[in-house]
Amino acid sequence: MAHPLPKVVWLHLPDRIDAAVVSQVCDAIFDRAPSVEILLTQTHAAPVALGHLAQTAALPDESAEPIAAFLKKWSPAVCIWLDGALRPLLLRNCATKGVPLHLVDSGSISVALKGGLIQRLVGNPALRNFLSVAVSEPGQAKAALRSGVAKDRLHQVGMLEPARKCLPVNSGERNHFADLLSTRPIWLAAQINLDEMQSVSAAHAQVLRRAHRLILIVVPANLDDSDAMATFLSEQDANFCRRSLGEEPSSETHIYLADTQEELGLWFRISPLTFIGQTLAGPQDNSPHPFDATALGSAVIHGPQISTHPLAYARLTASGASRMVSHSGELAYAVETLMAPDAAAEMVHRAWQVSTTAAQAISHISDMVAQHLPITERPAG
Repeated sequence: MAHPLPKVVWLHLPDRIDAAVVSQVCDAIFDRAPSVEILLTQTHAAPVALGHLAQTAALPDESAEPIAAFLKKWSPAVCIWLDGALRPLLLRNCATKGVPLHLVDSGSISVALKGGLIQRLVGNPALRNFLSVAVSEPGQAKAALRSGVAKDRLHQVGMLEPARKCLPVNSGERNHFADLLSTRPIWLAAQINLDEMQSVSAAHAQVLRRAHRLILIVVPANLDDSDAMATFLSEQDANFCRRSLGEEPSSETHIYLADTQEELGLWFRISPLTFIGQTLAGPQDNSPHPFDATALGSAVIHGPQISTHPLAYARLTASGASRMVSHSGELAYAVETLMAPDAAAEMVHRAWQVSTTAAQAISHISDMVAQHLPITERPAG
């Protein structure tokens, strides 16, 4: 007895898209429907560089015969259109032949929503072929409604981009330090370099005058600088101890030098407030991604040197979800004002929303696919 052919999920991609995004979308679809085949297309060429993830094909020309041949060959069960450049004839033929279409923003949807006076008056007919349109911000939602997208077909889910995995943590260590420091206000200087040590220490000393139980956790960007940082703190007569020596903070400890490897996930979870290192001074070789902090519930302060993750900082800034400082005095003021839980709560919530939109968009895609496919359990192994 012949086995039925697998259903085809068609993902149409913009010409420029991060391969990590495509991989995560494919994984999400396979998690919901493991027996499907995924077809990838791009406007100007077959996405051969993504061939290790799924089958690839060239998009047909915008004429009846090539479109008919393409749809006959692939018979897609559903199409997720991730490109802002629409193909009116292709989309109309898909809708006529019963191929469910869903449009999701991957950074270029504004192209589909722009138009002159005629589009503003009568809308964009190509958009009406989509069963759903997912945008990433309120301005796009308004533009979509003006372009003729029905309100009940419109979703705001966030930008499709690589979803960052939460940094790992040893749950026993997390519980231990949460108990140990539960009665103290905490802030974290995450992966700072030696050039920033003086500014961070000075800011902490300034705030400490009014918040006597405040503790600063310092994670060096380079563990080779740990001894130099310890020497600096000793010269400043700071009350500190070092994680690498097996020491733990007491009630008298003001600074905890967390100079061990791969524990940033622990400290982001412990501290409600984080200064992102290598954004104030010195080299920026491995400045942490701010979303690593915000996804774990820590509010973010940063300096003006943000070239390592400019788009992430731009989105945080636009949402009022981070605080920028340029010197130790501003850093001290930011720490002091954000120590109050109610002062930081709204910023943390906004930052969490910004940093998790990628996961929301990927989940939305898998939900749209699942509407049109029989769902089975993924085989073990």
